[in-house]
Amino acid sequence: MIYLVLYDISNDSLRTKIAGRLVAAGYERIQLSVFLGIWNPKDNTTLWSELQSWLAQDKTSKLFVIPMTKNGLRKMQILGDFKPDIDYWVGEQHTLFI
Repeated sequence: MIYLVLYDISNDSLRTKIAGRLVAAGYERIQLSVFLGIWNPKDNTTLWSELQSWLAQDKTSKLFVIPMTKNGLRKMQILGDFKPDIDYWVGEQHTLFI
């Protein structure tokens, strides 16, 4: 399973803290407020607890975790100059060549 983690956070410091934590936990940033990972963040109790605690400080902030299949991600349509390495994203390749 693949997980999209998206947020709507207006507080700059909170947004930066959460983005950094997601990257540190192994999530790939694919848009400014969208991350992709092969683990459900809720299964990482430390990460999930931190996210809950930080988001509780700002009642207007929102974070969404959306499960999707590898096949669904492979069917993604992309407009613009961006060629993702889907095999890396879905955990089937462990080295990303740039």
